[in-house]
Amino acid sequence: VLRIGCFASIARARLPALLQKFRKLHPEIKIDVLVGGYELAAALEEERVQLALVEETCGKGFYWTPLTDAPLVAVVPPDFPWTEDVIPLERLLQETFLSCPEQYVARLLPPEAPRLEVTASDDGAILSMVAGGLGVSVLSSFSLVGYEGQVRVLQLEKPIALRLGAAVKSMNTIGTSARMFLTFLREYYGKDDTQ
Repeated sequence: VLRIGCFASIARARLPALLQKFRKLHPEIKIDVLVGGYELAAALEEERVQLALVEETCGKGFYWTPLTDAPLVAVVPPDFPWTEDVIPLERLLQETFLSCPEQYVARLLPPEAPRLEVTASDDGAILSMVAGGLGVSVLSSFSLVGYEGQVRVLQLEKPIALRLGAAVKSMNTIGTSARMFLTFLREYYGKDDTQ
């Protein structure tokens, strides 16, 4: 059994297609998926998962393979009073900012910025609140799958992206099925196997 940990945004946006392709190549491997947030680092450390698809800061301290970047975008209610397609982060901070304490963008916010903190490992909770007019946020573009039309998406004036990749506790103890999945991911994303 291959046990994978995965950020919720990656699970929605990328994991279904990845697993379909991998299962065609290796139908003999049973796969279990644990969807979560930054707590996946503990799951990896405790070997409850063999491989985690997470952003770079969550992968620190593990064997890390960068795979792709996920641009961060501003998400605002559909009736948000802004006419341009690009918005400065400073303008967003004039609104109630919805963020999770573990979000990458939360570290970029000034402490005095008005915010409503949401403790959730799935950006879907934040997106639902933005759609309901409770505030604005900055999220991974991967998080938007399934929320098209419910929120308005704006590009940030100064682009920010998250580096996403695969983390394993140790290449020496990874196991055959996890090693096969990591090799598959490197080939899928066109990454050199020597990193």
